[in-house]
Amino acid sequence: MKVFLSWSGERSRAIAEALREWIPNVIQAVQPWMSAEDIDKGLRWSSEVAIELEQTRFGIICITPENLGEPWILFEAGALSKLLDKSFVCPFLFGLEPTDVKGPLIQFQATRAEKADVKKLILTLNRAQSDSALSTEKLENAFEHWWPELEKALNRVPVPVGKPKATREVREMVEEILEIVRAETRDRELFQVQSNRPSSDVNRIKAALEAKRKMMIVIALDKGTMWIDGVYLRVDYAPQHSKYKTDIEARDKRNAIEDACEEVLGRRLTLRASISEW
Repeated sequence: MKVFLSWSGERSRAIAEALREWIPNVIQAVQPWMSAEDIDKGLRWSSEVAIELEQTRFGIICITPENLGEPWILFEAGALSKLLDKSFVCPFLFGLEPTDVKGPLIQFQATRAEKADVKKLILTLNRAQSDSALSTEKLENAFEHWWPELEKALNRVPVPVGKPKATREVREMVEEILEIVRAETRDRELFQVQSNRPSSDVNRIKAALEAKRKMMIVIALDKGTMWIDGVYLRVDYAPQHSKYKTDIEARDKRNAIEDACEEVLGRRLTLRASISEW
């Protein structure tokens, strides 16, 4: 299994190199890869990097106080999250705490350069291998045996040059969390507004079905939230009413509903039924 090591800057590169040498000692089936050039100095998603990303299943982003705010770090984190399962993208924090992380990086489970956290990272890496995963006992034994080597390598990482890292204010972190929550709330409210919008056309469609004595279809539609969306007649159901979604998607009932739309509106709508996620 390939693991993509992302880095930028002298110290970040030293950390990536240490992980590249160390990880295969613990999990032999893992093949770490890192670019030979600093992406921040011009490589930026060359064809070589793109090819490696297509073949990788796990990404580790080596974060230090010096590159935490670098635009490319945030860009690459976002790109990795689109290519891989988010649980398989890990910011590796050196000289930082999870509370220092901001932007796109906060969506991932960060690993501090400490024994307990690195062990969790290795366990996650092992799970990502699926059928090739080592037994927990073998993995823990290998980790305990090789951890001192990584610890020594990390202790050899050069001392930072320049001003110390700026820690985040509590107010800034709270505001960021609030903004995330508000964005999710706005999305949910928009969905509810669309779903609950009064529609005389929807009532007329149901009335047309009633006139044709299609009462079972009307009952099934009433169990969901129904609205017109362009060329679609959408019906959204709560998870506990999923059986009604199956009912109206039967060919005869779907045709009856779409025929009623054409009769009432003078145009045929396509039925689209769904199960609500909230």
